[in-house]
Amino acid sequence: MTPHPSFAQKDVGAIVESVWSSFLLETPEPDAACSGEQGGAGQVVALVSVTGGWNGHVVLTCSEPQARAISAAMLEIPEAEVSAEDLADAVGEVANMIGGNVKSLLPDHSTLSMPVVAFGDPARLVTPEANRVCTVCMTWRGDPFAVGVWANGSTSTGEPA
Repeated sequence: MTPHPSFAQKDVGAIVESVWSSFLLETPEPDAACSGEQGGAGQVVALVSVTGGWNGHVVLTCSEPQARAISAAMLEIPEAEVSAEDLADAVGEVANMIGGNVKSLLPDHSTLSMPVVAFGDPARLVTPEANRVCTVCMTWRGDPFAVGVWANGSTSTGEPA
């Protein structure tokens, strides 16, 4: 098993910007006021797990209105027409693309899980021994969102959040 990689915020941030720009045709802005502690009522959480040479999770957390906006932009439909299934598919796909790019930062072979999308606290979706090692906070259309990288069984923190 490879030693814990260090996830630089600038690298994860560049991945988030690239994926967002490619799928949503707009670039999010860094959000210094965001704590990365999103979660709870009204929040949508999309998680993909990485297993293999490194084990952990990539977690996207955003508000439900923002998840609807993401879905509408990706599907090119009005927000009022976004179904629960559309929301889960679109937000899950964004998390999947971010996770796939984060996986490319890893030195050994790893596998990416299918995305899981839920409402609430991102910490309840990751494995109990997981620790957040990197958080990137951004704003898109005036609404903050966070992408966290969680390592299973690691206490290394990479760069400060």
